[in-house]
Amino acid sequence: MTDAVHGFGTVFQRETTVPGTYADLGTPFDVTVPELTRDTVDATSHKSPNRVREFISGLRDQGEAGLGINYVPGGTAFTDLKADWLDDDPVNYKILFPNGESVSFSAFVTRVTPTAPMEGKKTLVARFKLAGEATWS
Repeated sequence: MTDAVHGFGTVFQRETTVPGTYADLGTPFDVTVPELTRDTVDATSHKSPNRVREFISGLRDQGEAGLGINYVPGGTAFTDLKADWLDDDPVNYKILFPNGESVSFSAFVTRVTPTAPMEGKKTLVARFKLAGEATWS
């Protein structure tokens, strides 16, 4: 039997003006959790065995998170995301999963893309570049 679960019920939150207090950010239909990547550093030398490249571990990067929500022009979610995009300081966000797990992070909003297709719903996609290490719990 599979251990797969769906993501229905996942919530994306933004810290309010009251530190430590979070509020839902729009009505999400797509949430991308921060990606975990690692650089590698080429450590090849003239003495590398059999002329094969050698590598050592480099810096880790927790990449970006993403959010797709229903777009309401002039709505709170758009206003908050635009303010965060204008802010030169990172903002605190949290993703809550239906099983009670969460990931919290501080990030810069790097992209806010609203769309209004002729057929279909209005959507907004936002990207968040993590400013440091996320906390998984």
